[in-house]
Amino acid sequence: SSNLTGSEKMLSFKQDLTALREADWMGVQTRLVTIELTVYNAPYDRFINFLTYFEAPPTGVLVPTVIVRPFSLGVSDTSAESTAWLVDWFRMALVVYVATVVPLSEINYYVYQDERMTPDEKEIYSKQIGDQPNGKAYLMSFNGIVDAFLVATFLLMFLVRISGSVDQAAGPPDEFRSFLDVSRRYEQLVVADSVFLFLCIVRSITFLRLSRAVNLMCVTMRVALIRYFLFFFMFALPMFGFVFFAVCIWGAHIAQFQTLPKATLALLLFVRGDLDLRELADVNAIYTTVFMAMFYLIIVCFYTNAFTAIMCQSYFEVKITDGYAKGEGRWSR
Repeated sequence: SSNLTGSEKMLSFKQDLTALREADWMGVQTRLVTIELTVYNAPYDRFINFLTYFEAPPTGVLVPTVIVRPFSLGVSDTSAESTAWLVDWFRMALVVYVATVVPLSEINYYVYQDERMTPDEKEIYSKQIGDQPNGKAYLMSFNGIVDAFLVATFLLMFLVRISGSVDQAAGPPDEFRSFLDVSRRYEQLVVADSVFLFLCIVRSITFLRLSRAVNLMCVTMRVALIRYFLFFFMFALPMFGFVFFAVCIWGAHIAQFQTLPKATLALLLFVRGDLDLRELADVNAIYTTVFMAMFYLIIVCFYTNAFTAIMCQSYFEVKITDGYAKGEGRWSR
């Protein structure tokens, strides 16, 4: 309650804990205990949501987790937020330009190329690109897909910011109010903003494909990513098996293997050598020796080197099929 002093709040908190203990609110069958707290920083005009939960997984070890999310309830409460809001409107103008002018310009370019090409050139283009040089080619091209995602990401962020600009702190002062959803949405907006910036960088890099060397690397990455996607299915199954057995062996003894996500991260770090094997051997030396030997042979020696081989093979194939002689294709000065 905001109407109580510090000592009164502490006394009220202790009384609540006593009432919970008397009600036997937690026992051996308790699966999860969640504690949530929200504080406010007036100088920075920011709220901070603290979410702490204690989980009892099937391994039998208590897993504590703390999630801290800063968030803001307003849009233009401070001068910095007002400036950011003006920048958003400027970005909105750029997004409208990308959504209207750029597609028309790109489609006109493809149509112009279609008119200039001979039937033989169209056939060669169709084999390389997979489509005729018309308006649909832009919509299905890499540039068109990036532009579509860029516009959709920003419009989604903009609409969410507008819908969440109303002050949500109003409510009875003596009742608990959870800001978990608000803080989670604010965090998702930050992630979406990062994705928007990444798409802008990718779209800017596409203009550098005027250089044939940059275009060669872009084509190499495209070919390698397709192969990585197919190779991932071969990598995922044995990796999941190693993660599952790691949780079974060390989950009840070592914090790094208490859950599947933590065990996955620990094994990925082991690829770099950042894992204390002596701590694992103290739990079970025989299982540790067999497990790590198999993991090193299958994952480290085979799969990680296969990722490198895919990139090298893609580069040399593209260099042979789409390469050029040194000094060819230089820009005029």
